[in-house]
Amino acid sequence: MPKLLFVNSSSCYIGGVERYIAQVAQLLRKDGWGLYALFERKSEKEDGLIDQFDQVFYDDPRSRNNLYTMLKEVSIQCAFVHKVSDPSLLKSLRQHFKMISVIHDHDYYCLRKHKYYPIGRINCKRPFRRLFCTACSLGIERKSGGMIPFRFLDIDAKQELLKEIKKADVSIVLSEYMKSNLIRNGWDAEKIHKIYPIQKLYDPPMKKKSESIKLLYVGQLIRGKGVDLLLDALRYIKMPYKADIIGTGNDEMFIRNLIIKYGLHEKVNLIGWANDVVPFYQNADIVIVPSRWQEPFGLIGVESFAHGKPVVAFHVGGIGEWLQDGVNGYLVPENQPKLMAKKIQELMTDFNKMLKFGENGYKMVAEDYTTQCFMSRFKTVFNLLEESHKK
Repeated sequence: MPKLLFVNSSSCYIGGVERYIAQVAQLLRKDGWGLYALFERKSEKEDGLIDQFDQVFYDDPRSRNNLYTMLKEVSIQCAFVHKVSDPSLLKSLRQHFKMISVIHDHDYYCLRKHKYYPIGRINCKRPFRRLFCTACSLGIERKSGGMIPFRFLDIDAKQELLKEIKKADVSIVLSEYMKSNLIRNGWDAEKIHKIYPIQKLYDPPMKKKSESIKLLYVGQLIRGKGVDLLLDALRYIKMPYKADIIGTGNDEMFIRNLIIKYGLHEKVNLIGWANDVVPFYQNADIVIVPSRWQEPFGLIGVESFAHGKPVVAFHVGGIGEWLQDGVNGYLVPENQPKLMAKKIQELMTDFNKMLKFGENGYKMVAEDYTTQCFMSRFKTVFNLLEESHKK
């Protein structure tokens, strides 16, 4: 069976990228693939991600030749690249192995990573342009820890990183939206393949009509996720409801103050971090995705469908890939809280439609987001890669 080298910056769970890596690794292992990993840095606290692999390596630019000798001894066939920050690592990997990249988000072609402008938070539709993007980012990025909350960007390195990742033999995306972004930024369209993620299905609970509807948000409490827009929408809903907000982030105090400002403290529960979100999905009637930024895909929506729950979301990024307006939920034009409130309330008043939308979403996940679908598509991409190198 093939042997893959997973490549990523972090060796511990940080977010969706690492969860994706673990999920795919578990699936490929069951199919008999050999799995190895190369991380740019070793995390202080390992939390299980490295346990998915037969052997783990950590990058050291001074000893890369020794590393590649070891990797060739175990017959690595392909570098499976996720998030990388060092362009020289990408360049050296490409010289030794075939390369598949997964473009999870906007980091490679947006210096701010958020894909919206800092003033007005208007979504950006432009491709990477050095002068414009440097001005937009002010040449800095946030960092955690230390007295100064930001650091200066190495623009040359960022530009070189984009140049190198575009040279991957194959790039995988999760949505047509991301495919169009890559093409706009100079990727070869023929090398881009869309593969939907895997989503486990849950047994939806029997729902009974209730006088008070349960709304749910799951995600980070950061400006790009639009929790402030959700609260703005909730204050216009006149029907009885309870809303659970699951997550943490640097906007938490801002969100708490908005809840008080809008008089929502008796209706909105700020839960914080939850290790197990399944009970919250099971108890919800409607899931809200109020994202301000252009979601590369929006996995929360598919998770919601896996529990048989309808979704109301702003139409940004790849959300329209899975949310079919009037079929499994409602798509709302971006940054319009009043209209979102109207659509939420419209669904709240129609219990049968709420159930039907949830059933339609569940059916979609059952058909398109299975392990069988993923493996079939991934093997097709891998075989195409193998055939192209035989020619």
